[in-house]
Amino acid sequence: MRSSVASGGLLVLLAACSQATPDASAPTMNQLQNGRFSGHLIWGHEVRTFTVCDGDREGWVINEAGTELVEVYEELTSSPYQEMFVEVRGEWSDAPQDGFGADFPETLRVHELIRAEGEGFGCRLDLNGVLFVANGNEPFWRLHIRSDGMSMWSMDSPGERKFPPGEMDEEGALVTFNVSDPDAGIQVVFEKQRCADSMSGSRYQYVATVDIDGRRLSGCALEGL
Repeated sequence: MRSSVASGGLLVLLAACSQATPDASAPTMNQLQNGRFSGHLIWGHEVRTFTVCDGDREGWVINEAGTELVEVYEELTSSPYQEMFVEVRGEWSDAPQDGFGADFPETLRVHELIRAEGEGFGCRLDLNGVLFVANGNEPFWRLHIRSDGMSMWSMDSPGERKFPPGEMDEEGALVTFNVSDPDAGIQVVFEKQRCADSMSGSRYQYVATVDIDGRRLSGCALEGL
């Protein structure tokens, strides 16, 4: 679900619907004690670092998430030691006593890659209070799901469309939102498997399918906080 930012119209839409600037009084993703951190990764032989979005914490990275983290980094970056936005699940620990990592105050052990973006909202995306956020391309669309309802934006129908929250049902790898009101005209299904944006290559947690107004939209989705 690669999010192109080349079009001026798209930039306007993204700014309108991203809710990207969090309230200064609200806890940021990095302040939440759930082992989920967002920031910038640099991966190379001599430098393997993670810096949280607000810049006040930096550490050496030990990858315990398998080969995907490095493979995605190599795919989404174009030069050695280039920063890439990631959201990961992990834990902070003491820095190594020797080697390149010993120059850092602590270590982030990465257990799971949640999101990786070469281009996208990155640190600006506020997921507080959101159940899921999803988007796709051709045409560009974006969906926010909260406990009190759904909001959708699309390039082919300007303006925000609101829907009832729907009943969330989880079965295996599937998360479905069923709206009982037949006039709402929307059904949402997320399948938990790695999803690549069709334009940017950014990686997300879920494959998204949205049936709306008699047509089917496909894209990727991310679980909120």
